[in-house]
Amino acid sequence: DDKIIHNAGHEDMPWWALAMKYERSFSDAYRALNVMAPTYEPRATGHITQMIELIEKLIANGSAYAPGNGDVYLEVRKLKSYLTLSNQKLDDLLVAKDGEEKLKRDPRDFALWK
Repeated sequence: DDKIIHNAGHEDMPWWALAMKYERSFSDAYRALNVMAPTYEPRATGHITQMIELIEKLIANGSAYAPGNGDVYLEVRKLKSYLTLSNQKLDDLLVAKDGEEKLKRDPRDFALWK
């Protein structure tokens, strides 16, 4: 959402219009690739309560952490099932250059909540 809001300002359009533009681009890509579109495309805004509950569980079991600025990060090193699910090795994960390295315990950790 932060990126949508930021980019909408640069494109001089409301954030929701830019979000719809991206959504249409996905639909166009499905058609161009001759791929069936998903039957259901849930929006994150319709599942905030469930997302918060899951993030709270991840924090409670030590798989996620909040550095104190309102963000929450998944601690990739501690959540072995993430590596299994993504079929990746920890050492093969690329470091995201997102400007938030000082907030992270490991540069490969990624934001669950901003």
